[in-house]
Amino acid sequence: MAEYEAILLAKHRARFSIRLIPGKITNAYVTGILPFSRVILVGEELLKIMTQRQIEGILMHEVGHFKHGHMRKLFYISLLVSPLAISLFNIRSEMAILNNFLILDLASVGLAGGVLGFLMLYIPGRFQRKYELQADLFAAKAVGAETYLSALDIMDEVSGGEVSKGGNTHPNLVSRVKHIKSMMHEEQ
Repeated sequence: MAEYEAILLAKHRARFSIRLIPGKITNAYVTGILPFSRVILVGEELLKIMTQRQIEGILMHEVGHFKHGHMRKLFYISLLVSPLAISLFNIRSEMAILNNFLILDLASVGLAGGVLGFLMLYIPGRFQRKYELQADLFAAKAVGAETYLSALDIMDEVSGGEVSKGGNTHPNLVSRVKHIKSMMHEEQ
């Protein structure tokens, strides 16, 4: 992984420790909100099937998260949302009247759980979707759109279409490709 650490530093002035995740992991992740704690984790499977330039693109996507402050922002969002969620459950548990009526008690647990899910999963997920598009564009600018998009296609293929599907935290592949192409076209 020292080779990729050197590439990031020499070409992109990005100092990161890169660690390999053994096994059939087909993704990469960045951790750490402080400069000395920056680590990019890369699935071993990606190194077997991608070119060096495609891996560089995947790494630059993760660097983009750090350069745009995404980890720090998500940390702050969690700090704001967590007390709200805890307060909700404290309020629900203080409502003694609910304990006397099973139906009301069950309904309040369901309602509290739904609100908790919204606060803890949906809200941060909406922010993260935006951050993924920013990191995609950062990577496409660093290695070229064609190279980065080919890396996303390979990740989609080896993940059994998970990149195509997207999810709460990641836009689907079609949206990501459209965003990169439109933003790169606007800059030309």
